[in-house]
Amino acid sequence: RMLLATPRATASPVHVHRPAFNVARSDSNRQTRGARQAERVRARSYRSSGARERRGKATVAPRAAEAGEIKNSMGKVGFIGLGIMGKPMASNLLKAGFEVVVYNRTQAKCDELVKLGATAAKTPAEVVGACDTTVCMLADPKACLEVALGENGITSAIEAGKAVVDMSTVDAATSAQIYEAVK
Repeated sequence: RMLLATPRATASPVHVHRPAFNVARSDSNRQTRGARQAERVRARSYRSSGARERRGKATVAPRAAEAGEIKNSMGKVGFIGLGIMGKPMASNLLKAGFEVVVYNRTQAKCDELVKLGATAAKTPAEVVGACDTTVCMLADPKACLEVALGENGITSAIEAGKAVVDMSTVDAATSAQIYEAVK
């Protein structure tokens, strides 16, 4: 037998779902109740830990030793495209202590990140040459192809041991074309 209902969420930062109806007890229901109880305990722990007060501020990773290991293994991180997604992500990496090299076709968008400690590059090739990992976040296929395949683009500086992560807003064909040129 199956019951369908929309669960209601509490107003706590961690949403704890509780059914709005009573259900006959069964083994599977006891497991569900146990999971709900565990979630309520986690929510209380979250609220009492002061995590709510830290929301919206840059915080240190809970396992600082592991975070240090990640930083050491990644080396410098490059960001090409500092729009709605790229700029906040690069900013968060800077706040976490990573070395970041940035490039944007509109160079003025790099200024705020340079004030936070980033290094501005003049070309996409300069970013790829200076960094172990380069993240691209561009708005359309034309911009992505220009940055990847154009003069002083990614393909002119990519070499073995470097990684390029393309999170651009492009179609599958454009991604495949760039992949073929970079691999």
